[in-house]
Amino acid sequence: MSTTKLNRSDVLNKLMEVRGNALAIAGLGSPVWDLAASDHQPENFYNWGGMGCAISMGLGCALAQPKRNIWVITGDGEH
Repeated sequence: MSTTKLNRSDVLNKLMEVRGNALAIAGLGSPVWDLAASDHQPENFYNWGGMGCAISMGLGCALAQPKRNIWVITGDGEH
C-alpha cells in the first residue's frame, strides 16, 4: 500500500491545465473554492446552494451540449 497522499487542489490544478473548453461544474463546498482558486472562468458554474445537485446539473448540460466536454467536480458528501 502506498503512503502517498493526494492534495485535491494540486490534482485540480493539473486537470485544469488540460481542460480546453470543457464546462466545469463544482459541487457544494470545497470543490467550489478549489475550482475558483484554480481556474476561474466566466462559464464555470459554482453550485452554492444545492447539495448533491452537481451531477444532475452536469447531466443536463451534457444533454444540452452533446459535443462539449462537461466536468463535474464534486466530493463525498459535497463538503
